[in-house]
Amino acid sequence: MTEEERVKKWSRGISEMDELSMDEKKTVCHQAAVQMVILWGAIEIVVVSFLIWVAFQYPEIIPGFNRITDLVNSNFEHSGTRAKRMGAIIVSLPALLLLIAAVSIPMIAVFVGCRKHLVRRAAGKLSHQWRMETDLKMTRGITVTDIKRGIELLQDDKIQYLIVSPPFEIEGSLFMQTAHEKGNLFTIEVSRRENNGSVIYEQKEQTKEQVLHAIQGYINRKIVPDTGNWKKIASFESVPKEVLKNVYWMFNEIIYVSTNTFSHDVMEYIEDNHKNWHPGEMAVEAEKIYIIFEAFIIGKEALLANEYVTDISTLEEKCKIDGLFQTDIAALLFADNGKYFTNEELLMKIHNQIAGKNLGNHMFFEGLEKCNPLEGIPCYCVLLGS
Repeated sequence: MTEEERVKKWSRGISEMDELSMDEKKTVCHQAAVQMVILWGAIEIVVVSFLIWVAFQYPEIIPGFNRITDLVNSNFEHSGTRAKRMGAIIVSLPALLLLIAAVSIPMIAVFVGCRKHLVRRAAGKLSHQWRMETDLKMTRGITVTDIKRGIELLQDDKIQYLIVSPPFEIEGSLFMQTAHEKGNLFTIEVSRRENNGSVIYEQKEQTKEQVLHAIQGYINRKIVPDTGNWKKIASFESVPKEVLKNVYWMFNEIIYVSTNTFSHDVMEYIEDNHKNWHPGEMAVEAEKIYIIFEAFIIGKEALLANEYVTDISTLEEKCKIDGLFQTDIAALLFADNGKYFTNEELLMKIHNQIAGKNLGNHMFFEGLEKCNPLEGIPCYCVLLGS
C-alpha cells in the first residue's frame, strides 16, 4: 500500500479531511500515527508494570514463566536451518500466547478505537488555522514572520502573488491578496461580501510597509482596510452561472498532487491560457459543490467514494454498449479552505476526479455551467468537447 493509498483509507468517512490537500492529509496521518505509537507504548508500559506487580504479589507464578522460557529455549536449541527455526517458532506459539496478547491487543485497540478520533482532531486543528497561498505552495498556521518572508519573495519576483485567508469571515472578507509592481511598490486586493456575492477591491502603489501593516491588522486585530477610496475590480456571484469558460484543457490519466505543477501544465497547454488562466482567483464561493460529467463505466463498482450515478436506470443491462454504460456521474468536491474554490483548486480537483475515466471522444474541457442544486448543494455540469 502506497502512502497516498493509506492516506485515502485513513481519510474515509472523516469530513474534516475533505478540506485538506494531499500534503496536509499526509501530515495529519503522520501526526495521528505518532500519537497512536505513543499511546500504545504507554499502555504497554502499564501492562508490563502490572505483570511485574503481579509477579511480586504472587511469587508462585514465577516458575510458570521460567518453564515457558525453558520451553522456548529448548525449541530453538537445535534449530540450525531456516526451516527448523520456523518450526520452532510455530511450536513455541502456544506458550507465548500471553505475551502475544499483551502486545497485540493494546495495539489493535488503539488502532481501531483511536485512529479516527486522532485523525479528526488533527485535521480539525489544521483546517481552523490562517493560511497563506502563493504560486509555489500553501502554508497553514502562519505568523507575521511568514508574511514578511513572503513579501520579500514577492519583491524579489520569486513568487507572483500572495494570498492570506482567515479560517472564518472577517467583516465579510474571505481573503487578502498582494502582488509586486516595481521597486518598493505593491498592489493589494481584498474581498468583501456585498449583496449576494463578493466584490474585490484593489489599491495600487502601496509600499511594503503599508502592505505589511494591512495584513498584520487583518491577522492580529481582525480588521479589514477601509476600501472607500479603493477601486472595485471584480464582482462575483457566490455561485456564478458559468465558470472557467475561457480556459482550455484536455483530461488525461495523470493524478496531480501539486497545484503549482498543474497550473504550469494548464498555462503551457495552449497559448490562449497565458492570458485567460488566473489560478489564484476565486471561482466559486461555496464550501462544497457537486460536479456532473458524462462517462462510460463498467458498473457501480467503478465509482469513487464521493460519486454516484444521477439516473440509476442508465445502469440497466439493456443500456450496456460494448460492455459499458454511458451515464452521468455526480461527484462532491470540498474547498480546501472551507469557504471558496480558486480556479486552480477547482480545475485540478475536477481533473483528478475525471482522470483515467473513459470519456469516449469527449476529453476536452470547455468550462462549467451552473445546473440545478443537488441535495441543496450548488451544482455544475462539466462541459466536454471532442
